Amino acid sequence: MDKGLVSDSFDDDGGNNVVSRLEEVVRDELRKLKIPFRYESAEFPLTNKVNYTPDFYLLKTRKHNKKVLLEPHGLWTEPEKRLFRLNKMCGSIWVPRTEVDLNELEFVWKLALFRKMYGKQFHLILFVPPRCFEWVKVQYPMAYDEVYPVGDIPKVLTQFCD
Repeated sequence: MDKGLVSDSFDDDGGNNVVSRLEEVVRDELRKLKIPFRYESAEFPLTNKVNYTPDFYLLKTRKHNKKVLLEPHGLWTEPEKRLFRLNKMCGSIWVPRTEVDLNELEFVWKLALFRKMYGKQFHLILFVPPRCFEWVKVQYPMAYDEVYPVGDIPKVLTQFCD
C-alpha cells in the first residue's frame, strides 16, 4: 500500500519521501546507482494489531532468490563509556548498557517476526550506526539476514547495480 507524504519528511521531488537522515543517505545512494526502489510502499501484517513496513524495497534486485529489503535504523541503545583503573594505569572502554530501550526491543521483535513469517521471500539488510554495529550484530542476529555499519552503504549497494 502506497503512503502519502510523511510529516517531517525529506522530499526529493521524486515521490520518495524519507523520515530520517540515514534513510536519506540510503535513498540518495540508490538514486545515484540507479537501483529501482520503493520507499515504505508495503505493509506486512505480523499480528492482528501489528504491521511491519520496511523502509526500502529494491524492485529488481534478488539475493539468494529473495526480494531485497533495506532497513536503515539509527536508534539503538548506545554503549556507554566506563573509566577503569588497573594498577597505576587508567583508561576508558565502551561497554553495552545494562538497560535497553523498549522501542529497540519492539523494533527487533517486529524484524524477527517478519523474518520468521516472510523470510523465505525476503532478504533483509539492516544498516546501523558504527558505534552500535557490534551490539546489534551480537544481540540481535534473529532480526536481519545481513547487518552493516552505515559507512558500508555504498559498498553494499554497489553489488546490486545492473
